Amino acid sequence: MTATTDVLIPALREVREAEAAIADRLRAHATGTPAEEYRETLERRIAGARGHVRRIDERLKTLQLQPRGLAQTVFGGAVRLTGMAVRLPLEVAMGIPAALLRGRATQRQLLKNTEREYGITAFAVATCRAGEHIAQEIGDTDSLDLLDSIRRDDEDLLERLGPTLEQRAEAVVAATTKGAVIAEDRRGV
Repeated sequence: MTATTDVLIPALREVREAEAAIADRLRAHATGTPAEEYRETLERRIAGARGHVRRIDERLKTLQLQPRGLAQTVFGGAVRLTGMAVRLPLEVAMGIPAALLRGRATQRQLLKNTEREYGITAFAVATCRAGEHIAQEIGDTDSLDLLDSIRRDDEDLLERLGPTLEQRAEAVVAATTKGAVIAEDRRGV
């Protein structure tokens, strides 16, 4: 059980935090995203990420019911605090622009949001991969199956975000080009 408490539980907690971050980021972006198919996709993915968090919580409860020593308790607490300290500046830096709160996101803001969604999802995939390897090494098939399922969902989200990134980039170019033409027309008038 030492391997479980020393490496698997912290790995599961990292995946949990990554999934919670996905849900939070997508929820924040959904509020400023125009009502379209992409917004519906975001809302479905929010529910999926929240479901992942619940499943991880259930697995953690099962694992934590097993006896732990003082060293493992202290180590686990230190890992949680470190993770929270590292994540806080990232969350502050990625604050929601005021235009999103008002529901008037520009094409550039929508592109930046999609970039952030892609980045946070890629991070979640990486934490799942590491957690899967840990679970496999210590022979915990229940955790391995859970992490594999979550990783596959996150990889699917990455596949869907890729074309959205391209569409958002094209929209930025189109909006910029249109703005330049309008500005040129105004100067010529």
